[in-house]
Amino acid sequence: MALTGYKRLCSRRSGGIRQVALIEAGKITAATYHADTDSYTAIALAAGAKFARYEFREDEARLAEKMSISKGSLVVEHELTLVLGKMDAASRKAVQEIAEASCGGIVALITDNNGYTVLAGYSEEFGKERPLGLAAADGQSGRKLADPTQEAVTLVSTDTAKARAYTGDISTLTA
Repeated sequence: MALTGYKRLCSRRSGGIRQVALIEAGKITAATYHADTDSYTAIALAAGAKFARYEFREDEARLAEKMSISKGSLVVEHELTLVLGKMDAASRKAVQEIAEASCGGIVALITDNNGYTVLAGYSEEFGKERPLGLAAADGQSGRKLADPTQEAVTLVSTDTAKARAYTGDISTLTA
């Protein structure tokens, strides 16, 4: 691949995540990728399947991608962390579901605060062979009355490319 440069844009670049939707990797039947835009435009799901939305308080989710080269091998680690409201029966159930779904892998649609959406846990190079999985769930009750109670969930996958954009209609894919 030849170098083509990068033009700095004068546009909003606010941090943070607005929306996270997860689905079991096995429920994705196909993803339509367009090389000219380097993005996915459609995702086909098994009959009756939908991405599940996971809500969190503002400024309580992030996506990190770490690219490295070791001995000539390019590796990208994708890490999605979101903080569920508090330690309670609902968050316990959500964490348990994510842990169980991790056995077959999870794919995420992640929309940042600038409206940019990526598909993580699915790649053009590997399809759904290298999905996200639960790396940690850290529940905390806090020590003092003023400390928040929370359940932080971290999903991780490793492949050879940064997550690509998804430009299709998310509303048709989510429950």
